[in-house]
Amino acid sequence: MLAPRIGAPRTTTAERHAQHADNDINSRNAASLCLAQGGAAAISGARQASITKMALRRSRSGGVLGLTRMRLFVIGATGHTGQHIIQLALRRGHHVTAFVRSPAKLTELHARLSIVQGDPLNTEALGAALPGHDAVLSALGVRPPAAFRPHALVQRAMGSTVSAMAHAQVSRLVLVSAAVLFPGRGLAYAFFSWMLQHIARDLRAAEATLSATDLAWTIARPPRLQEATSERYRASVAALPEGPSSMSFRAVAAFMLDSVEQGVHIREVVGLGP
Repeated sequence: MLAPRIGAPRTTTAERHAQHADNDINSRNAASLCLAQGGAAAISGARQASITKMALRRSRSGGVLGLTRMRLFVIGATGHTGQHIIQLALRRGHHVTAFVRSPAKLTELHARLSIVQGDPLNTEALGAALPGHDAVLSALGVRPPAAFRPHALVQRAMGSTVSAMAHAQVSRLVLVSAAVLFPGRGLAYAFFSWMLQHIARDLRAAEATLSATDLAWTIARPPRLQEATSERYRASVAALPEGPSSMSFRAVAAFMLDSVEQGVHIREVVGLGP
């Protein structure tokens, strides 16, 4: 399936999966905010083709990624975006492993959902749980008020994750970052950059760790997130789409799943909007 045209409105593939799946629903929290445009990374055409081919390898469940049910590994599964990832993935027929520090925070129950207790900073624990999965979806973040103090949770967890993925031979990863990392201008941008400086520093370092690997990664940078039922999003490579400065957690989850299912946005930083 082809990637959507940059900046164009689109509908997710969820509806096409609904007739084959179960009815499951629940919710997460995160901090991310900004107005802006700019930045991203480019790689050679030959390298892109090689990595895309790797991402579309035969899955362990017997089909090509994007055309079959997958085994998905979710980090940050107890937050808003993480729980929406689980709900939508199950609805689309995938098998999901939620890797969480506090299993009691997850109320979702399903035959295709496995809950594994573990610390995302523990490379060995991740490495033991990862084999057999087709992709990792990371929605890890720091909640307020800790988010507004110096921290390095996402960066440290990314280091553990990429090491564990290399050991487990899992190559596909989608990371939720934040639109504040795009460059911008004006007083509003300056204010939010100051307010979210510690979040931005952690996410920038996590992105640098990930982009330095040979993994088939996608980095999603959404604006301010809120609870809503909409799964609609707009995606622009290397820029934040123009328009409203907030979107739903669920739409971010839909983008992450679409990227993995369709094998698109390999090694791209993608700005999201509603």
